[in-house]
Amino acid sequence: MSKKLQRIAAVFMAVMVTVLFVPVSVYASDEADSISYKTDAGKEVTFKGKDFNNVCDDLMDEELDYVEFTLPSSTKGTLYYDYDGSDEEKVTKSDECYYDPGKNDWDLSDISFVPKSSYSGTVTISYTGYDIDGNSFTGDVKITVSKSSSSGDLEYEVDSGDDVDFDEEDFNDYCQDENDEDLDFVIFTSLPSKSKGVLYYKYDTKGEEKVSDDEEYYYDSNPSIDDITFLADDDYSGEVTIKFEGEDVDGNSIKGSVIITVGDGSSSSNLKSAKDITYSANVGTNISFDDDDFNDVCDALTDNDIDYVKFTLPSTSNGILYYGYTTGGSSSTKVTASTKYYYDEKPYIRNVTFVPNEGTAGMITLQYTGYDTDGDAFSGKIKLTYKAANTASLYFSDVKGDYTWAVLYVDTLYSTGVLTGSGSGGTSSYNPGVNITRGDYLLYLYKALNLPHNTSAGSFSDVPAGSTYYDAIASAKALGIAKGSNNVFGVNAQITREDAMVLALRAMSERQRHGICSGRCQFPVNLHGQRKDF
Repeated sequence: MSKKLQRIAAVFMAVMVTVLFVPVSVYASDEADSISYKTDAGKEVTFKGKDFNNVCDDLMDEELDYVEFTLPSSTKGTLYYDYDGSDEEKVTKSDECYYDPGKNDWDLSDISFVPKSSYSGTVTISYTGYDIDGNSFTGDVKITVSKSSSSGDLEYEVDSGDDVDFDEEDFNDYCQDENDEDLDFVIFTSLPSKSKGVLYYKYDTKGEEKVSDDEEYYYDSNPSIDDITFLADDDYSGEVTIKFEGEDVDGNSIKGSVIITVGDGSSSSNLKSAKDITYSANVGTNISFDDDDFNDVCDALTDNDIDYVKFTLPSTSNGILYYGYTTGGSSSTKVTASTKYYYDEKPYIRNVTFVPNEGTAGMITLQYTGYDTDGDAFSGKIKLTYKAANTASLYFSDVKGDYTWAVLYVDTLYSTGVLTGSGSGGTSSYNPGVNITRGDYLLYLYKALNLPHNTSAGSFSDVPAGSTYYDAIASAKALGIAKGSNNVFGVNAQITREDAMVLALRAMSERQRHGICSGRCQFPVNLHGQRKDF
């Protein structure tokens, strides 16, 4: 399905849900607790099907059927099926991995993650699970990968002039590897030269202070290791070594070093430039990014998937970039220039939203640097166009005033041929206050979702061949979307909210089953065993 038709479908669904004031949600996706594993660099770890089933049972109160994984970055490792070190088969994002597999199905307990021999850290692999009733939920697998060498150095990366935060879990994992015990505290015994950078405590708050070489920083209390930040000097690139000593919770000593690799901060002018990513919206509208847009421009430029991006922050006079934005911004955080936002693990690119200032109009250009799965960098631009919203329809004289909220949707559906209207030339009146009939609704649904044409089964007795609704209703009947009662559809009857949502749900399911839905579109159907003719 083309992007144009996808937009039409999205607008249609928005109109129907808003107009009908549906009081309940027809689809909900729950998020599960993380499943955790540990392994060493280069050494595989095999998943346990019962871990996923336990999550499903706790969350959905039902047994697990199968899961589909979002693949990890290839720079960190690979998911395999029935891994034995040779002739292994890679897992793809469309593979269904079953808890109780049939003869030809993949067994979830035969899925293994093999980290790169050069990688250490935490890998997050997202998945979508489906219980045996077809209900879906989302979750992730967190795999802690320890260094395979005995040096035990902790490693971070940052660009010149940027900052990087220390993670107390990295220090605790190192202590566990060395002493088989949790960490209590560390002291940074060799601070970096000022020409390379500065260690700060609580760098992102007012009254920040430099780290002292005789202060104890703790794993599970304050002052916390998590509040330590290294700020690289604007003119330095290379390696920075910071040594530390400390104790575990039993009082045993520990020593180590943090190695920070500072990039040269090459300007975007020295990098390949990707095709612009463009969005448009009415003035005052928040714009959330689509990670597939970033992946598409990366693939076109480098022939690789994107791994992550780093954003250059916009002028605050235009607006602010947020991560995980919610209305009012109470649970969201501001995007930082040093944070990596990933395609396939948290923090996700798709959770980044631009929130414009009041009155921001015209084109806003945002800069970003992208990195593909081979680690190659490129520069890119995001162009946001803000235009004033129409307060009256361009086509219908009666869509204004109390119906200003519907102008954009109604005009979009008219301009794309989904609806027509009535009156002189077919465009003078839309009659927004008139209840919609079952025939009109299904005709709009048929056009908006581009449903397959299939009149082989005929239609209902009240929808004769050659009538306005014949093709739409006959096709819906053949696809199992419209069922009717006693071979009557009730074409001229007013449609109820319940019927409208059931028809839409069935149509979306058929849209996906016939491959019309692309990308990450998922619309699982679950009527909890209840059946009704519509």
